[in-house]
Amino acid sequence: MAPAKKGGEKKKGRFAINEVVSREYTINIHKRIHHVGFKSRAPWALKETWKFAMKEMGTPDVRIEARLNKAVWAKEIRNAPYHIRVHLSRKRNEDEYLGRQCDQWVKSQLCTLVAYVPVTTFKNLRLALTDLAQWIERRPADQRVLGSIPVKGMYLGCGHIPCDGCARGS
Repeated sequence: MAPAKKGGEKKKGRFAINEVVSREYTINIHKRIHHVGFKSRAPWALKETWKFAMKEMGTPDVRIEARLNKAVWAKEIRNAPYHIRVHLSRKRNEDEYLGRQCDQWVKSQLCTLVAYVPVTTFKNLRLALTDLAQWIERRPADQRVLGSIPVKGMYLGCGHIPCDGCARGS
């Protein structure tokens, strides 16, 4: 005998995917481009970064910054970096960009920006759930536009960007 079906209202609420959120991840590119030919490694690394961002943020519209592209291609096509630290920020889609999903053109409500975060070492880094306002605030004053990358110094993973008169040193 089959169990009786329970009737009732489903709980309505908002989806977590519809929230604007910002996170930092370390992507292991090495495991994603294993057994890929030399002449395809850097393009494959960018495709895998795009797939990772789409999977983690749940948006079909993913935009990769030029600094991340340059970091992947820094050692030419054959020698893509083994690990890369990225900042994924899901935000409202304000322009009329149409993303392609399942062979249909649809307008995405949210888009994901993938920014490169330069680090000195990949040891003891954790998933950083950062508030977008804090992330923009800790950037140098001349680069507080969303989508730009800090140029002065390296990001140390603790929320500190070294500067010229820094007590922690650079």
